Amino acid sequence: MTILLEDARKRKIDGILVWKLDRLGRNLRSLLDYLEEFRELGVLFRSLTENLDFSTPSGRVMATLVGVFAEYERDLLRERVRVDFRMHETKENGSDTVQFSI
Repeated sequence: MTILLEDARKRKIDGILVWKLDRLGRNLRSLLDYLEEFRELGVLFRSLTENLDFSTPSGRVMATLVGVFAEYERDLLRERVRVDFRMHETKENGSDTVQFSI
């Protein structure tokens, strides 16, 4: 990502194409920061699977919503993996119960 940003700042590129918007950033804040910087630099940004125009207010709102749900999905996946790991670990130790702190 660093090289991409450097190239955008040096005006070596005029457009970026990604497979999905959620592949651009690891969290909503970084996604929005990247999109804003690309917009300020005049770099066209497109997602192959989402038909959104990020240069319009409605496109930016939709990008925010896609980012919110992508972050939510990542967090759920992380939580499920942790629980599954804990369940597996508990079964290996011969116990039928798993303790969690809330």
